[in-house]
Amino acid sequence: MRGLDEWRQDLGRALRRLLRSRDFTVPSILTLALGLAGTTVMFALVEGVLLRPLPVRDEGRLLVAWQEFPSGALAHWPFRSADIDTIRRESRSLQTVAGVSYYGAGRGVVAENGRMSYLGGASVTGDFFAVLGVEPFLGRALRREDDRPGAENVLVITHALWRRRYGGAPDAVGRRVTIGEQPFRIVGVMPPDFAYPRGVEAWMTLAADASTQETPAFREGILRDVDLVARLRPGATLAQARSELQGLVATLEAGAPPDSPRGLRPVVRAFADAVVGDVRPAMLVLSAAVGIVLLIATANAANLLLLRGETRRPELVVRAALGAGRARLTRELLAESLLLAIAAGLFGLAGSRWLLRAVVALVPGGLPRVDAVRIDSGVILFALGVAGLAAGLAGAAPALVAARIDLASVLRGGRQIGGGVASRRGRRALVVVQVALAVAVVATAGLLTRGRPGAGIPGVPDPSPSSSTR
Repeated sequence: MRGLDEWRQDLGRALRRLLRSRDFTVPSILTLALGLAGTTVMFALVEGVLLRPLPVRDEGRLLVAWQEFPSGALAHWPFRSADIDTIRRESRSLQTVAGVSYYGAGRGVVAENGRMSYLGGASVTGDFFAVLGVEPFLGRALRREDDRPGAENVLVITHALWRRRYGGAPDAVGRRVTIGEQPFRIVGVMPPDFAYPRGVEAWMTLAADASTQETPAFREGILRDVDLVARLRPGATLAQARSELQGLVATLEAGAPPDSPRGLRPVVRAFADAVVGDVRPAMLVLSAAVGIVLLIATANAANLLLLRGETRRPELVVRAALGAGRARLTRELLAESLLLAIAAGLFGLAGSRWLLRAVVALVPGGLPRVDAVRIDSGVILFALGVAGLAAGLAGAAPALVAARIDLASVLRGGRQIGGGVASRRGRRALVVVQVALAVAVVATAGLLTRGRPGAGIPGVPDPSPSSSTR
């Protein structure tokens, strides 16, 4: 209890001192708050894009596959729909198989109640959602019987589109829209955080998409060119699936039309990797850069605390002479840094909500799973933990300097009270650290610029005019 009472007294005195010294308190809080806000936003992005589980069943057993030329001349070549049927029938490592249009999600015009707008649509086989194990949030998913000529054209929309376009109204299911002069009925809403292929807002069957095409060539392209989405059998691995697909591709080539390409090899990716694309390395590098910026902000706060410690040096000497122990003096300085970190954490967390909305609005279209990015309880706990760590780092240097006060030497007049040799050395060391960290940030920016993150995302081909939703 005594220790708790002493901490309460130290925090009260620290709060009064900080309120009296606004010219020191405000810059320190703003410096830390900016660093904490940037770190919190970056963690929210990483957590939403990379760490949050996908709303699918047994994510680790899902894969995406396409073909490529060994020469590297073309890195993404689709399967034919007939190939998907053969692979479904012949494969021993794949439990279920579906297809998604090679052309990905494209923008097209949709009409509803006399109002025209753009929609990002993608065509898939009827068993696409069954293979992924995605349960609809509202209504039903596409079915295999929907993917047949003559079947009713139906549409499944994303949760984000449902909220934005229909305000989350349950009667959105059943509404009718027109795409390519063909009527479609909305039959379901998918759960939050699910949007594959990238940029999709609605899914239709391959047969329905083909019905919207104006020329036979476009209709044939929609029905023929697909990427494979599959679920591994229990115990099977990606390596086994890749090896089996290599043999199946060779068999399929033997029976393919004469003008079909030869020598293709399968490309197999885990579904989670295909969803994320190649943004993972860039985001991790950017996270490191933002963390370095936070360290620079922490070093700046520590420098301010060291300067403040020098102005308080006479007070600390007098208190030490009156019997205050080094542990008590050190605790008082740590109490100041703790209060600064709490205030900076609150301001930084509030600012991060605004900053995150701005970042999401400005983020390039290549960033996946943007709808999954949010500040939730996990992000808040991370922000509080980082604020506590920043408090410890910022308060460590002045606390160590205070603990090294040579009371006897000062009282004998052997050293000038404002001399603070240790404090000066500490500030110089912090300046060196900040310069080194700034160089690291510049180097990181150079890596990101050269790497062109987000370009050439696996599984997302270049736009093609052969889809009606383009």
